[in-house]
Amino acid sequence: MACAAAAEIARANGARLAGCHLDGLDVLVTVQVPVTPLPGFRRTATATSRAGPIRD
Repeated sequence: MACAAAAEIARANGARLAGCHLDGLDVLVTVQVPVTPLPGFRRTATATSRAGPIRD
């Protein structure tokens, strides 16, 4: 369910879900979005985020 929500949010922001998995109580989400830093150059920006309980 968390991964489906992450995919929907990524898609709504012009990105795509590249990975999503549970790691204990954490959910690790990786998204990618195409960027064009200069005309004729196309790259992919990738970011990973963790969602889970606060750690002390």
